[in-house]
Amino acid sequence: MFPSQIKHFFITLFLSCLFYNSVSASSLPNNDLKSPHNAIWAHLYYLQVEQYDEAEAIHPFLLEKDSSQAIKLAVELQHIYDWKGLYVQMDKIPTDSLYMDSIQQKAVFYPFPGELPDIYLKRINGQWLYSQHSLDRISSLHKEMGLIQSMILSLIPKTGQKALFGLQLWQYLGFLLLILAFLLIHLLLSKLLIPVVKRYLFRLIHKRFEDSRLVLSLANYLSYLILVQLLRPVIPMLQLGVDISGLITKAINIASTLIILFIALKILKIMVSISSSLTEKTESKMDDQLVPLIDKFLKVIIISLAILQILSFAGINITALLAGVSIGGLALALAAQDTVKNLLGSAMIFIDKPFQIGDYVSGPGFAGTIVEVGFRTTRIRTSTSSVISIPNGTVANATLDNFGARTFRLYQTTLGLTYDTSPAKIEEFIGRLKLLVEQEESIDNDSAKISFTELAASSLNILFKVPLQISSFDEEIEIKQRINLSILKIAEDIGVEFAFPSTSVYIEKQ
Repeated sequence: MFPSQIKHFFITLFLSCLFYNSVSASSLPNNDLKSPHNAIWAHLYYLQVEQYDEAEAIHPFLLEKDSSQAIKLAVELQHIYDWKGLYVQMDKIPTDSLYMDSIQQKAVFYPFPGELPDIYLKRINGQWLYSQHSLDRISSLHKEMGLIQSMILSLIPKTGQKALFGLQLWQYLGFLLLILAFLLIHLLLSKLLIPVVKRYLFRLIHKRFEDSRLVLSLANYLSYLILVQLLRPVIPMLQLGVDISGLITKAINIASTLIILFIALKILKIMVSISSSLTEKTESKMDDQLVPLIDKFLKVIIISLAILQILSFAGINITALLAGVSIGGLALALAAQDTVKNLLGSAMIFIDKPFQIGDYVSGPGFAGTIVEVGFRTTRIRTSTSSVISIPNGTVANATLDNFGARTFRLYQTTLGLTYDTSPAKIEEFIGRLKLLVEQEESIDNDSAKISFTELAASSLNILFKVPLQISSFDEEIEIKQRINLSILKIAEDIGVEFAFPSTSVYIEKQ
C-alpha cells in the first residue's frame, strides 16, 4: 500500500493536468483567504502537479486539525469539478473581501450555483471558507458520481481498469449501457406520453385533436427532453475529465435548447391549426390572414431566443452581442424607415380592419379586390386580373372607398322609351318591372324605386333604382346581367322600344 499522501497525489495527477488551463500558475496566490478568489485559488492552485502542497490546499476547508480528512475533501471537490466539466474561471470570482450575495444578501459565494448548489463559501471571522454544509455534501456527491464505476467494476474487476484511447474499458461499457438505456426508456416513455398529450390537448380545445402524427412527434420530443435532463447527473459518474465532461455538458445544454425549440414549434403549429379552424367559422376573412402572420412572427421570436441561448452555451458573450445588435438595429431602423412604417401600417390594418379579404376597394391610384395582407404590402387584384402590391403604410394612410363594406349595392339606371309609346304601355311596362323586382330575392322591395320621372328631349325616362343585398362584386355583376336580360324580355313582350339620342330636322317649304 502506498502512503495516503502519495496515493492522493497519483489520483489527482491526471485530473490536475487537465485542470491546469483553468487556474493560472504564473504567480503565487495570496493564501490569506480574505476573498472568495483567494480561497478558491489556494485550494486549486496547490493541487496542481508542479506546486502540489497539501498543507496549503486545505486552508479553506475548516479542518486543519484533521488534515487527512481535509485533503480528502479537497481532492474530492476537485474531482467533482472535473467530472462535471466545470471550469473555474478565476477572473470571474469576486476579489472583494466584503462580497455579499445579491439574492440572499449574505456573505456567501457559490462557484457554480446552478450545477452545484450545495457547494459554497462563507465568510467566517474575516476569512472565506467552505461552509460546513458543503463539507458534509462533498463526500456524498463524490460517491454518487462513482456509482456507475463501482457497479461496472464489480462485474469486470480485472479488465475494467485498462485504458484504450484515453478512456478505461468500464467507461466505454458505461457509454454503451447509457445508449441502450436511452433507447429503451425513450420507446417506453414516448408511448406513455401520447395519451398525456392527447388529454392535455382535449382540455385545451374541448375536443379530440385529430392530427395523430403531430401528437406523436410532440410526445417523442418531450421524451427526448426528459432523457437529456436525466443524462445531466449520470454523465459525471463516468468520470471523463474536465475537458470531455465540459464538452458533453455543452452538448447536453445545446441539445436541450434545440429540443425545447422543436417542442415550442410543434405547440405553435397545434395552436395555429386550432386557430385556423376557429377563424374559418367566422364571417371575417381578415382572421384567416392574421393567423399566418402571427405564426411567422412567433416563429421568428422563438428561433431567435433559441439561437441566443445556444450562442450563450457556446461561450459567446450575449450581452456584448445584444449591445452590438441594438446599435446596429438602430442604424438599420434609421436606414429602413419605410419598412418600419409598413410594418406599423400592417398592424393598423389588422386593428382597424378597414376592409376584408375579397372586398373591392378604390383608393388614390389603385382599385381592385383585396387578395392578401402581408407584413409589408397589401396585394390587390385589378379589373384586368393583374395583382399590384401596395405598401401597407400607404394603405393605412390612404382614403379608401370600400365597396365591399356596403350594406347594399345600388343598381340605378334610366330606361328611356320612345315618344310614340302609349301611356297604357308605359304603365304596363312599369308594372312588369315591379313584378320582376318582387320576384328577385336579392332585391329589397321596400326600398326599390321604379317610376316614370322625366319627359326628356329624346325619350320618356323611367327611373329604375333598386338596392341589391349581396356581399361580393361577382354576385353584383351576375344579378345585374339577369335583371337587364329580364328587362329586355319584358320590353319585347309588351312591344315598347328604347329610345336613343336623336335630332329631328324640319325644313320649311318656300
